[in-house]
Amino acid sequence: MKTILFLFLFCISGLLTFGQEESDSLSYYYYSIVRPNEKSNTPAAIRFFRKRKYNSLKNNDTLNAIYASRMIAQGVYFEGHVYESEQEAVTGLQLIGDKEGEIYDEHRLGFFTQLGMVYRNIRDFKQAITIYDQALALKPNPDAHVILLNNKANAYKSLEEFNKAEEILLTGLEIVEKMQDTIKQALLLDNLGEVQHRLKDPKALNTLHKALRLRLNFKNLKHRFTSYMSLADFYLATNSDSSNYYIQKALSTAKSLKNSAYKHEAFNLLLKDHVDPDVREFMALTDSINTAAQLEDNKYAYRKWNVAEAKKRQELAEIGRESEKGKRILYQWIGLLVVVIAILLFFLFRIKHKRDRIRQVYETETRISKKVHDEVANDIYHLMNNLQQQKDVDARTVDSLDSLYNKTRDISKEISSISLDKEFDLELTDMLESFQNDEVNIITRNLSSITWSDFSKEKKLTIYRVLQELLTNMKKHSNASLVALQFEQKGKKCRIEYTDNGKGTVLEKGNGIRNTENRMDSINGSISFESSPGKGFKAIIAI
Repeated sequence: MKTILFLFLFCISGLLTFGQEESDSLSYYYYSIVRPNEKSNTPAAIRFFRKRKYNSLKNNDTLNAIYASRMIAQGVYFEGHVYESEQEAVTGLQLIGDKEGEIYDEHRLGFFTQLGMVYRNIRDFKQAITIYDQALALKPNPDAHVILLNNKANAYKSLEEFNKAEEILLTGLEIVEKMQDTIKQALLLDNLGEVQHRLKDPKALNTLHKALRLRLNFKNLKHRFTSYMSLADFYLATNSDSSNYYIQKALSTAKSLKNSAYKHEAFNLLLKDHVDPDVREFMALTDSINTAAQLEDNKYAYRKWNVAEAKKRQELAEIGRESEKGKRILYQWIGLLVVVIAILLFFLFRIKHKRDRIRQVYETETRISKKVHDEVANDIYHLMNNLQQQKDVDARTVDSLDSLYNKTRDISKEISSISLDKEFDLELTDMLESFQNDEVNIITRNLSSITWSDFSKEKKLTIYRVLQELLTNMKKHSNASLVALQFEQKGKKCRIEYTDNGKGTVLEKGNGIRNTENRMDSINGSISFESSPGKGFKAIIAI
């Protein structure tokens, strides 16, 4: 019974573990995008959320599809796929539509923030500011409010409107001081340091170092990279030797992040640090030309994206096929589990049926024993007393009644109730000793070594009744003077060898042998017999 229950719980725990693994994957891939480090796998995270979005849309789970779109938009942006990030953010906003509620406003705000970053990246700063104003109009919570102010300030910084940028950043810092959020404080301080540097404010360097000190206390490598680049840019502008140190730190961090865009930025700064002024001027001119080319490319963004979209649809179809395959495998496992449970239940009910049958036999025997003792034996005893008090009663009649009385007592005792709990060994010993007299000697070996608590009540009852029946047959038929019983236990199995030196017999399956075999079969045990005329009788019981 315990084994069956264990197997059932094991199968169920397998399904629960499957659910737990899904939850762990979601957490891992979320942080691979939101807070990447050297152990993160952003491309794998993007694939994970693409599959999640596909399955969510298939199941009409719009909310989870929106969440997956947010993760994809952030992930592909981090990998440098700006236009794909824009398209994913637009798709997310389309999924939200005019839905109302706090959760939808939160996602709407996230997509606006992402679009603002995209437009800043493609140098459409005015459009970015418009997006941030739309987001701020949603009256976000303090966390989101600070992020939007920071991003809006960066857009003004890119437009070289440094005074507006500084004003917005100082407003954000006032909010952060009340929140006691060191991560956002470091973000605002780093950008404020850059703005102060452009405004030639002497507090700029101290502000940048303060931001870095805060960022070294947590593990977000993207933020550390930003601080290293800000300090390298500051020292490079002031012709300080410290610039190379921070460029190397930025380059090392970019390599840990495995991000080609970050590495390109760091290498670009490294070149500026090691060339003469003329080459620097050339590089600045090259950057200007590249910027102009990028602005021109913006006109063809959707055309470029459409080419990639066809490939993405093909990938999503492949993901769908893999998903269907996964479902089929899951259903097969569930089907197998149902079959296994059905088989286990069949055997469980079969075992229960056998145990119920043993209990019914035992209860019937006990009831008959009580009836024989209380009614038949007592009536015979009273009849004997009455006859003994009368004159001219045939002595043979009294002797016959006495014999009949003893037989009824023996029958009652043979099928009487038995203690099957802690005192079973005493019950068994008493029963064996009841067959011992001046003519029959009964020897037991290793009886006290058996741990009877290892065996069920049904098995103990069967052992008791089978041994009782063997000894009863010995007493009636064998004329034995010596009976030997040897007990042996190995784990949950028990072996009992019965031997007597009686006259033996030709084995025939009479009622006695059939009864013992039926009893043993009911507990999945066995009994075998050996005997021949003049060579005693032997039985081996195995449970």
